[in-house]
Amino acid sequence: MSYVAYSTRDFDKALKSLPKGETKRVSDAISERLCNDPRHNTKLLSARYRGLRSFRIGDTRVIFLIVDEIRTMGLENRAAHLNCEGLPDRAIKLLFVGLRKDVYEWSP
Repeated sequence: MSYVAYSTRDFDKALKSLPKGETKRVSDAISERLCNDPRHNTKLLSARYRGLRSFRIGDTRVIFLIVDEIRTMGLENRAAHLNCEGLPDRAIKLLFVGLRKDVYEWSP
């Protein structure tokens, strides 16, 4: 059973600022690969990004969280970006997208 993706304003804004053609590539990868198995081929992040994951699409990274994982880790509501209120367990929350050289400068 697949997951449902919910995007934030930061994600939508960053997606629109990607180079032409990259927007479709990212959207397709999210719907075809990430939503089917969000734990596969993703990296669990640490430190200030604790609880978040990174999904690689070429030189582009998608920063996201898996709602049921955040709830299991007990991180929900510890910070605004970790708030999963109103989202189903089988959901992913897309937080930010950008080129690898820029994405880790994003502040949650």
